[in-house]
Amino acid sequence: MQNYATNPNVEVHVYPGKGLYAVLNNTHDKQNSELFLNGKHTVVELEPDEIRWEREPQ
Repeated sequence: MQNYATNPNVEVHVYPGKGLYAVLNNTHDKQNSELFLNGKHTVVELEPDEIRWEREPQ
């Protein structure tokens, strides 16, 4: 299953063995993005240069 962000300034890195994913804002501006992770959909708002760690959706 593909995991991705719709905003090209936002990266998603999934670590299935740990049950975690990281969402990174690669800009100095606030960013919004839709995320698609393991068939689940969510929306995030990230502060400038933010890296957010979350548990994978079940």
